[in-house]
Amino acid sequence: MISKTMNIGRIATLSLGAMASLVASRALAQEGKRLEFDLGADMLYDSNVARGSEQAAIARGIKPEDVRFSPRVGVTLNQSFGPHAATLVGTAGYDFYSRNERLNRERLKANATGSFRFPICSLDLRSGISRRQSDLGDLAIVPSDPASSSKNIENVVTAGATASCGGSIGLRPSAIVDWSDAQNSASLRQTADNKSITYGGGLLYTHPVIGNITLYAGKREVDYPNRDPLLTTALNSFSASRYGVLFNRDIGSQVKLEGELLYSDVKLGNGRDAFSGTNWRFATTISFTQLQFIAETSRSVDPSLGFDANYVLQSNHSLTVRYALSARLTSSLAGSIAVRDYDYEPAVAVSRIVHDNMKRVSLGLAYQLTSRVSLDATGGYQKRNANGGLYDYSSYQVGMGVSTSF
Repeated sequence: MISKTMNIGRIATLSLGAMASLVASRALAQEGKRLEFDLGADMLYDSNVARGSEQAAIARGIKPEDVRFSPRVGVTLNQSFGPHAATLVGTAGYDFYSRNERLNRERLKANATGSFRFPICSLDLRSGISRRQSDLGDLAIVPSDPASSSKNIENVVTAGATASCGGSIGLRPSAIVDWSDAQNSASLRQTADNKSITYGGGLLYTHPVIGNITLYAGKREVDYPNRDPLLTTALNSFSASRYGVLFNRDIGSQVKLEGELLYSDVKLGNGRDAFSGTNWRFATTISFTQLQFIAETSRSVDPSLGFDANYVLQSNHSLTVRYALSARLTSSLAGSIAVRDYDYEPAVAVSRIVHDNMKRVSLGLAYQLTSRVSLDATGGYQKRNANGGLYDYSSYQVGMGVSTSF
């Protein structure tokens, strides 16, 4: 099976590469553009792709141990128009599993941005799209239905805009809006499909020494359009009012800081008050000559695409350390902890996660073989503890990959 899928992947990669080379040769001739293509492939061994106990693997109809082969092609485009700029970053690939062909699926992702600078005002636009097989760790088990417990494609579309007006230093009124539409392919999962709109505004203060600080007030409204009371007792909407501070600051090229600290007040569609408390996101990147630290911590209230929950309160904490062993060889060590708490209505199916925590650690090596070709190797371990034992598991991963850019 591996040799068969590798041949398929090789043919697909070479075909895409030939087409990409033709497009690149034409596009690069156009003045003012930076266009780059990437081709790559990864091989990953995973000791538990079922993302659960032995009983969970049986319920999903999944063989826990598997090897995944993933060829891919990517494109990056940066275009300047005087003071304005646009970017496009996209990848397209396919995952081939050796033992669980049910999980074979395309993996697509694209993000586009536009930055417009006018004499008094600025406007930043963003959009994104992704399509992939659900990670089984985020997918509820449907009793007596292995296919619905494992086979599902997630489609997510996002768009947003930020506008502000004022001088380059001082106060600038600002407005923010973001929209998303998340859908499942499996019919039994579509009660978790959701649409979200976030809107708000505030007062931005910008200064080259202090950075950017915004006093913000806004609201997020989430709808589950397919939640029929005959199919599920889960509620069909919730909203979260949010107030707080946003900031970002770069100190030269070595230190980058950004974050938000918000008070959130969640109200469910039936009028019931839910979570009230502090949410946040803080991220920093600190770079030295050979050493780099990347740290992030966050807590947020979000819709769930894999379970019929009203919402999920999730916290994530991560740290990545990279060290350049030589001009061509870089090592990395990463660790993370994720905690999720789901809010349900009574009588929602018992095969659900109410609370879980996930711990991950990984090691990696990246070698720059030539100016255009790189090799990498990774090893990792993850362990989840959840309510009950159905979704508890541990897993080891070992992988290698190759990529080239032109």
